[in-house]
Amino acid sequence: MNKPLIFIILLALTLGSAAQETNPRETNPFGMSLNLGGPTILLSGQLDYFITPSWNVEAGAGLIGYFAGTKYYFNGSRNVKLTPYLGATATLVESTVSSEKFGGFYVPLGFQHWGKGSFTYSLEVAYLIFNTQYDNDDLLFGAIRLGWRLN
Repeated sequence: MNKPLIFIILLALTLGSAAQETNPRETNPFGMSLNLGGPTILLSGQLDYFITPSWNVEAGAGLIGYFAGTKYYFNGSRNVKLTPYLGATATLVESTVSSEKFGGFYVPLGFQHWGKGSFTYSLEVAYLIFNTQYDNDDLLFGAIRLGWRLN
């Protein structure tokens, strides 16, 4: 075997392994998802952006409200497909029976899985607090998120 061919093969193997070490949260920081449940209770859509591989900001709108918040991904700085997260989200939801709007706070604990290509999904449980004119309503809630990371 000649030396240039050996050099090209070693270079290709090195570049190939380096590409596998790339963190997808760095290469695809911008994403969108469809949420069942979540901060606006029903169906919603959201846009999000990884400021760092571990910190994410998000904003979205649903059938009956709006939300914005952040999440911390515990092992987001590592090149892993599954990472747990903890978040804090402010939400504004309109009542389905009156014209009242309720401010709230949504605190999710969940995990995100990075699937094939740019597909992601997340499952979470959350503490949801609404401040109504009568009382604070709090409940255990959750969401299923189906998402896509954009280049």
